[in-house]
Amino acid sequence: MQRFGMVVYHGCTPTDITALLGRKYLSDTERTISDVGLRASSAEVIPPNSIIMTSRATIGECAINTVPMTTNQGFKNLVPTKADPEFLYYLMTMQKERLKQLCGGSTFLEIGKKQLQRFEVVCPVEVDEQTAIATVLSDMDAEITTLEQRRKKTRDIKQAMMQELLTGKTRLL
Repeated sequence: MQRFGMVVYHGCTPTDITALLGRKYLSDTERTISDVGLRASSAEVIPPNSIIMTSRATIGECAINTVPMTTNQGFKNLVPTKADPEFLYYLMTMQKERLKQLCGGSTFLEIGKKQLQRFEVVCPVEVDEQTAIATVLSDMDAEITTLEQRRKKTRDIKQAMMQELLTGKTRLL
């Protein structure tokens, strides 16, 4: 696709998902594509609650989009129709090493559409069970985040205490 400047980019549909790493949910990106740009390209709009997965270089990094998005060729997008999106997110993030083993490419690793279509995983069929599993894992993620924030706050307090105590500004005796 050629870049047509402001007409193609700076639209309302997020694209070029470079901010994927470390984010479970993705609702915005640095670049967007306009309707004109979308029509002029081979990009397709991915519906919300799809799994966006890197398929080149850093293979297997995933996020769940919360708004319609487009991606470039460095992504494979999974649109769950009979699966819980959060469950699928956790399942795919657990598969990074297996996905890397399927990759081809001499300059850099890449997983193709055919390889991904043949990729099999074992998982519960019932969506209710998938949702229950995803809820437990999501709750654990929230707890980890809370603990990490508490740890940071405790370190900050310690640093401030060291400043006070070691400079003699505050005396203990």
